Amino acid sequence: MKAGRISAIIVASLAVAADVSLSATGFETMATRVASWLAVLIIAGFTCVWLAFKGKGRRGVLFFALAAGLSASVGLTDWPLRLAFLASKSQLDRLADRLEQGNAVAPTWVGTFCIRKAELREDMPCLWISLEPSGFTGLARPVDGIALGKYNDWSDARLSSKWHLIKED
Repeated sequence: MKAGRISAIIVASLAVAADVSLSATGFETMATRVASWLAVLIIAGFTCVWLAFKGKGRRGVLFFALAAGLSASVGLTDWPLRLAFLASKSQLDRLADRLEQGNAVAPTWVGTFCIRKAELREDMPCLWISLEPSGFTGLARPVDGIALGKYNDWSDARLSSKWHLIKED
């Protein structure tokens, strides 16, 4: 049964890692929330398996409780996205400034964000990280600080007073 317990820990750890990495790379916020709650359900299931085979193992239950709490916190606050954004903000500002000055910006990596396309839309720098046919996802810096409603937005997560993560519909 030791292999079963180790497998449970590995799967729970992978669920948390996937959840954190989805958020940190700017994956669409609604999908990140769904993934977070799925991870919590998976971890809860493995907690039940752990208890069935281990009994009253406090360390295992504590691990699973922390893992579930971590996944839930990602779904509630998107803290990995916000940390990744804060770490990359100065580079993103420089890239947006280059766009506003009329310079072309080639696809590039900025921190954890893979900028696939950069453009000005209505004088607003948009750094697109996903070019899905159903709608682009990216970081936008509107002049007035308001991004919602300027596009056919599916979601808009305010990252700072100027920056937003937007998902077009």
